[in-house]
Amino acid sequence: MRIKPPTLGEKIAMTMTNDNAPINDASTLVARLEEHSDFAHKVVRDLLREASERIQFLTKERDYYEMKMTFYAKDAEREERNQLYLAKEAMHVSECPPRE
Repeated sequence: MRIKPPTLGEKIAMTMTNDNAPINDASTLVARLEEHSDFAHKVVRDLLREASERIQFLTKERDYYEMKMTFYAKDAEREERNQLYLAKEAMHVSECPPRE
């Protein structure tokens, strides 16, 4: 004996049960679908909120590291100018005749 697969309506009734009792009327089915829809909206809303919070955190973190890199770049430029100045001073001192 061959078992026939459930119809679409039977699949919906099997998945949308209340305490394992099948849904027999359309109004109950609509109410159950609305419950699931509300739940899905809540899940999506929560996921979007979490994603937004994560994006804000990562943006702040990126800004912090960009500021730090700018500071380090300026510090390196300042140190390079200082080294150049010291090298010029050393050359100038070596070119000057010794004092007697």
